[in-house]
Amino acid sequence: MEKKIEFIVNNTILRGSIFTPKGKGPFPAVIFFHGSGSKGLKYFEAAKHLSESGVLAFVFNFRGCGLSDGDYLSQTYEDAFLDAKSAFELLLCQNIDPERIGVVGGSFGGFIASILLPQILIKSLVLLNPSAHDGDFSEKIDMGGLDNEIKYFANPLNWEDSKSFENIQNFKGKFLIIKSQNDENVPHEVLNKYFQKAINTTKKELIKIANADHRLSKDVWKEDFFSIIRDWFLKTL
Repeated sequence: MEKKIEFIVNNTILRGSIFTPKGKGPFPAVIFFHGSGSKGLKYFEAAKHLSESGVLAFVFNFRGCGLSDGDYLSQTYEDAFLDAKSAFELLLCQNIDPERIGVVGGSFGGFIASILLPQILIKSLVLLNPSAHDGDFSEKIDMGGLDNEIKYFANPLNWEDSKSFENIQNFKGKFLIIKSQNDENVPHEVLNKYFQKAINTTKKELIKIANADHRLSKDVWKEDFFSIIRDWFLKTL
């Protein structure tokens, strides 16, 4: 069952949906953080798939994205962090088992999930083509197009000392990296560093989606993603 929700973060209304499985609960739960500038549509689909397998799933749009209010062009890293933290706190108010929570972060959402790790208690983490950033949180997220984004990640000085890697190193849950074979946005060196830094996890895996691009733009790649995270969370939550 889908329930559309609204919540307010710093006077901005964010919108999303909670997909609740059949039954009484409390349910294992997963929250999704989408990439920068995205509408998160594939995550809504993924959330629905998970709920059909008995997992409560919550997906929302960051400010300035999808149906949420706000201006994406003025969004800062701090804004996104507060949006994600507020969404997680809302998840905790649902009919869930607080000891069986998972997070999916895609691209920029993967970075935000990693930054949030010290402040949340989760059992299982999935990062899809996660980005990394070593900058001031007051900076704006928008890089001005794909060409600028590619140039940004081509310079390791922009990401190699990201706080997100330290947080992954301290994470003690179960950890999955999903890598698109033909990612044109985030270089594989970033993903590999996340995986290498995860030295304290109780379980870690890296799965590649063959031929896929960064945004999983084809249905066959989305279906692979849905299948991977469903199987992962049914095993790890």
